[in-house]
Parts: sequence; C-alpha cells; structure tokens
Amino acid sequence: MTFLEAVEPLKHTYRSAYLSDGRPESTAEHSWRLALFAMLVGGQDPEIDLLKLLKICLIHDLGETINGDIPAPEQDKIQSKSLDERADLRTLLSHLPQPMAEDILSLWDEYEAAQSKEAKLAKGL
Repeated sequence: MTFLEAVEPLKHTYRSAYLSDGRPESTAEHSWRLALFAMLVGGQDPEIDLLKLLKICLIHDLGETINGDIPAPEQDKIQSKSLDERADLRTLLSHLPQPMAEDILSLWDEYEAAQSKEAKLAKGL
C-alpha cells in the first residue's frame, strides 16, 4: 500500500500534452491510455509477450512521480534525465519487496534501452 500511495501523485502530475477537452493530460492518464493502446496493438502480434508489454507501459513513467514530466523538446537539454528518473524510480521502489522492485527496475531499464520487441513497441506507441 505504501508504494501505491507513493505513486498516487501521478494522477496530478501533468504532461505537456493536452486532452481533447483542452486540459493537460496527467502522467497516470497517459500511462493508462498507452497500456490500452498496447493491449489492442500488441495482442495482434504472436511474437509479443503481451503481459510484459503491459507491465512496461504501466511502469515506464513511474519515476515522474517525484520530479514530473520533462517535455520531449526539453529532454535534449537535460543530460541526466534518464539517470534522474531511474533514481526517482528506485526511491519509489524502496517501498516494495526487493525481488518485485528488481523486476520493475529491470523492465524500466529494458524500456529505456529499447532492448526487446516489447520495449520498442511501447516506445513506438
């Protein structure tokens, strides 16, 4: 429960994107919609591990809970973006049992490095 409470601020961590009604999109909304999109697309390819893809979609922006979203055009100016987000993720994962935390961090690293078909698809979506 402590972990779920720690990531709840994603519901009001806003991104630079806007919803069709004109309000800013939260990171939680973004992750949910990405996971839904991935379920529809990833389920069409038998070579994609759908559970792994969905996990990647759900955790890929968890680190933004602490320091927020950095819009894509700004990311080039911040050399440590990935390292900072990974450190924030590790802070959040400290609330989980170590094996579970390691699994999530491993998936996040795989996503960041685009090391699998699932990670590449999540990035593409």
